[in-house]
Amino acid sequence: MSGQIRRIHQASRGIYGSPRVYRRLREMGVNVGENRVAKLMRCCGIRGRWATLRYISPNLKKFFGSLPNQQYEHPADELNQVWVGDITYLKVGSIYRYLAVVMDRCSRRIIG
Repeated sequence: MSGQIRRIHQASRGIYGSPRVYRRLREMGVNVGENRVAKLMRCCGIRGRWATLRYISPNLKKFFGSLPNQQYEHPADELNQVWVGDITYLKVGSIYRYLAVVMDRCSRRIIG
């Protein structure tokens, strides 16, 4: 069993944690519980990777925590009346890439 878990984990380039390894085993027809997979991974020292948010300045966490999440309901009856946007970052290898998206609220189509 631990050999299959190790192969699945290596095939995912070391990314998969126990929930994904469990799902992959179930897809392969292996009858095993999710907690059992997690326990076997712990015993073998197999861990998945996860992204962490790093604050460069200690004050940034305090600043961003103090901002309220304001989402206003603006009716959008026609195209190009209300645009909404979001920005996020993705880790590609060892480099972080940023993704910014602008969407038209009426048609819900990505415009930029």
